[in-house]
Amino acid sequence: MAMKETVDRLRAFVEELKARPDVLVLSAHFADPFAAEDLAPYGMPPDIVALFGEAAGIHVKWRFREGTGGGELNIISPSYANWERYADFGEGTEGMPLDDLEGVGAFLVRPLGQEEHRVFFVPPVDDATTVKVADSIDEYLQLSMDNGFVTNWPLCFGNGGVQSGSYAEQEAIITRFKNKPAASVAVEPAASRPVNVRTVAMKEAVDRLKAFIEELKQRPDLEVINAELEPGLTDEQLAAMRDVPEELMALYAEVGGVHVKWRFREPSGNGEFRLPRARSAAWEGDRATCMNFGDETESITLDGADDSGTYFVRNVGEKDYKILFARSGNGSYAVKVADSVVEFLDLAMENGFVYYWPNCFGKEGMQNVSFAAQEAMITRFKKEAHARVSGPRS
Repeated sequence: MAMKETVDRLRAFVEELKARPDVLVLSAHFADPFAAEDLAPYGMPPDIVALFGEAAGIHVKWRFREGTGGGELNIISPSYANWERYADFGEGTEGMPLDDLEGVGAFLVRPLGQEEHRVFFVPPVDDATTVKVADSIDEYLQLSMDNGFVTNWPLCFGNGGVQSGSYAEQEAIITRFKNKPAASVAVEPAASRPVNVRTVAMKEAVDRLKAFIEELKQRPDLEVINAELEPGLTDEQLAAMRDVPEELMALYAEVGGVHVKWRFREPSGNGEFRLPRARSAAWEGDRATCMNFGDETESITLDGADDSGTYFVRNVGEKDYKILFARSGNGSYAVKVADSVVEFLDLAMENGFVYYWPNCFGKEGMQNVSFAAQEAMITRFKKEAHARVSGPRS
């Protein structure tokens, strides 16, 4: 229960960060929890098992909107939770990473063969000794929040361990962080605001999508593997959505999720469109998605199929976005797909949902990669579709 309360406080703390007018939250990712029985074979301490039972990895990053300064928390995932011997902690001890921050970080440390451990911080300089930070993970997380996750906070304000170097800059950031600005004007809860996002254009686009799926089912050269369309959302459900593009809300008003997948009966070739269910529609930072759109970007999935997808992408803190296509981890080579969701749907259908269609026929994107196979599938898909419409020649 104590760990649940701690993680609940951490989630509430992140929401407070988002509400602060002087702070820009770049990442706020809480990974799905792991069941304790799944972690039992790995010999992890009970408190880190309890932590992973609430969130199997946490990444929070923020910066001030004006001037420099920020903070970061990066709680490891279970795959990195292993006891190892580290020279920093001395002979007869072993450590396990807890908060990994590129060259510095917090570790669980214990004597070999013992269960009891403490949380120590590894400083960023070679001529420094480790610093005991806390007696438990709960205490460490609370102290981290108190100090805004500012880099090297365990070394500030006279804490021991560092034999050279000044942390006056970090101390100034912590002091500024704690001096919160006056509360901003309360925003009306999303669920209480009227919703007027339904549009004729989106309804017609989804009607075309439904008709297109029926055409796929009638084609003798294709096998439709999936054709799932969830019911559209109610006004009450739409009102509960927070900070989601209105045109995406308009899409979810007509259909609450889509999964269409087909393949040629012979030879090979296929296409897929997967609109995630509406409950998944939330902006996520680049660290959470691993898309590599940029450190200060966030995205929402519009079409997530295979190892690529189409996303709404924007800079953190801004309203304007672009609709971009990219392969997983290759966001730096993203291709603009369309100016609107309606245009995206029409283009996706025109290209048969074939994988990588936004990269085909001379469009810019991934370097030194050929999409000839996908272009051949699209050409064949269109040819067969045209033949069905035109009918046999007399």
